[in-house]
Amino acid sequence: MKSVKKSTYPFLESIGVYEGQAPLLPYHQERVDRTFAAFYPGQKPLDLLELWQQTNFSPEKVKWRIAYNAHEHNAEILSFPERKIEHLQIVKDDTIEYAYKFTERDRLDVLYREKAEPSDEILIVRNGLLTDAYYYNVVVKTESGLLTPRTPLLAGVMRAYCLEKEQVQLADIRMNDLRNSEGVYLINALHPLERAAFIEQEHMIWE
Repeated sequence: MKSVKKSTYPFLESIGVYEGQAPLLPYHQERVDRTFAAFYPGQKPLDLLELWQQTNFSPEKVKWRIAYNAHEHNAEILSFPERKIEHLQIVKDDTIEYAYKFTERDRLDVLYREKAEPSDEILIVRNGLLTDAYYYNVVVKTESGLLTPRTPLLAGVMRAYCLEKEQVQLADIRMNDLRNSEGVYLINALHPLERAAFIEQEHMIWE
């Protein structure tokens, strides 16, 4: 069994709910299942569909945040987050790991706190390859189409959806590829590609 962080609820899912519907719930369940298989083998995974059916949602779009461990969970319905992102800073870290959606994000937090003005977000490069932003998976707009990193830090649910729908393609994206791109879309479970922030290349701050 892999080691688990020390917080009461080491893992979480942040799920977008729109008019009482959670369109990406199966993708979130797949990630929960993978997490249980890795950290809690033999335990029955948290059943998100059952929990969703027991929850009353407002007609507004909301963020449904579920933190959990092997036996318990804590669910909250929160206002939908909206961030204004105009500048991205490229940062390098060749040792960072975040393959599972932990509630504790120590190294990511350090990189984010150390970003320079006027950057609103960071793009993380590991071993010469683009991975993720702090809060988002990334989609790079190039002449050949929309590309997403083959090896992200975290394989997000919106990324999985975009790949399944063939909206994006996998690629090894290097610094020169990023410099020659038109810009970057920032996607996550709450921000689909069609509504994602798009940061043009000239608004990137190079480390």
